[in-house]
Amino acid sequence: MRLTERLKKIVDFIDYDDRVADIGTDHGYIPVYLIREKMMKDIIASDINELPLENARKYIEKANLEDRIDLRIGNGLEVLEKNEVDTVIIAGMGGILISEILDRDKELTESIDKFILQPMVGIEELLIYLEKNDYNIVDESLAKEGDKIYQIFKVKRASKEKRAIIEYEFSDALIEKNDIVFKEFLDKKIAKLGLIIESIKSNSDKIDQKYLKNLENKRNIFIGVRDKCFLKK
Repeated sequence: MRLTERLKKIVDFIDYDDRVADIGTDHGYIPVYLIREKMMKDIIASDINELPLENARKYIEKANLEDRIDLRIGNGLEVLEKNEVDTVIIAGMGGILISEILDRDKELTESIDKFILQPMVGIEELLIYLEKNDYNIVDESLAKEGDKIYQIFKVKRASKEKRAIIEYEFSDALIEKNDIVFKEFLDKKIAKLGLIIESIKSNSDKIDQKYLKNLENKRNIFIGVRDKCFLKK
């Protein structure tokens, strides 16, 4: 079976022998793929709403895997018991909502070894939360679908090799990978910030110089990373 590039990058972060829960499973594509293609053990799949869970149920039954995938309805991590899984996938949600899910039951959250997080929006807010709560981004990938580029994070608590978050936008794992999608990702960030900066300068009677300086500094960081990674020496 084929997954979208975004879902494929998510499952690539899953370790073979992990006990996995897919929170917000939607159609159940990831659990079915993990069992069929990666030969993984039983998987928990949950959703907060009955309709997407029913869609997942139909897909799982069609794959004849209803005895391998445990479907649960509930809000976030409340469907899990402490120490029940090693890795939790939370994908396709906003970064603020993901932060709230992680924050709701700290004792339960801290019993989970790894999280695979893929925010649709609110990425900066999610990374700020991770930084403040001692989560480390141990790996990160980009997935391009159409004109959209998604960030996927593999996150652990308090690992010794901490990867710094640069201006709350991405981890240094992307710098190390240095793939062509990263260049496009940086180009988009640089162009967007450039438009915002020019708009502020052109249309604001009273400019917040501190805010403007922060935007310019962030843009310069992105330019510096791009040039270091991709300009020929």
